[in-house]
Amino acid sequence: MAKTGSFIAGLAVGSAVGAGLAFLLVPQTGEETRDRLRAKRENLRKIVDDVKSRVQDAVEESRGEVMKAKEELLSKFEEAQKGEM
Repeated sequence: MAKTGSFIAGLAVGSAVGAGLAFLLVPQTGEETRDRLRAKRENLRKIVDDVKSRVQDAVEESRGEVMKAKEELLSKFEEAQKGEM
């Protein structure tokens, strides 16, 4: 039972010290924190939009290259079939 009491006392002291340090070390108010998070969210949104745009451009470019390669392959295939006849 003494071990349990010591553990609870240690837990209480540790919690109090942790809470005290948290209040002392908080560098900004809640409003400042929310503003920083809002700014980071907007920055992240811009980055995501940029990446999305680049991926879409790459997909469109690749689609064009694939279609061109398909047309060339079909053309060569048709030429090869004509040569066999």
